[in-house]
Amino acid sequence: MKRRWFRGPFSLSLLLVVGCVAIAAQALFASLTGTITSSDGLAIPNVEVVATNEATQVKYSAKSNAQGLYTISALPIGTYVVRAQAPQFRPFQTNPIRLESGQNARVDIPLAVGATEQVEVTAVNPILQTQDAVVGEVISGTTIERMQG
Repeated sequence: MKRRWFRGPFSLSLLLVVGCVAIAAQALFASLTGTITSSDGLAIPNVEVVATNEATQVKYSAKSNAQGLYTISALPIGTYVVRAQAPQFRPFQTNPIRLESGQNARVDIPLAVGATEQVEVTAVNPILQTQDAVVGEVISGTTIERMQG
């Protein structure tokens, strides 16, 4: 009988620890996703998309699939510049984009035909979380550090 009493609290404690670790891991990362299209609205496959962390200069990359969709996940929270380049198209680059914990930011990339000029976007639409219907709150890195310390 004593063994059964021990299993319940131990199992509950283990479940709480695992749940807290999973929540903490999700809170420290963000992701970028979007569609790459030509000026006529057609999807462009196999385009290399690179997100560079401005603080660390670490680069994270992905390629667009046959439908022009790309996703770069597990990005540490911070500020990123997103670049895309494909043969026969002008390079594309965003202004710095701040990613917060748990954010799934959508950055659609329009590529224009031509190879010599670099297009720099000076005004980016507000970054919206459109991938799911989760209601939540963005927590800054400073708040997370305070919670851990």
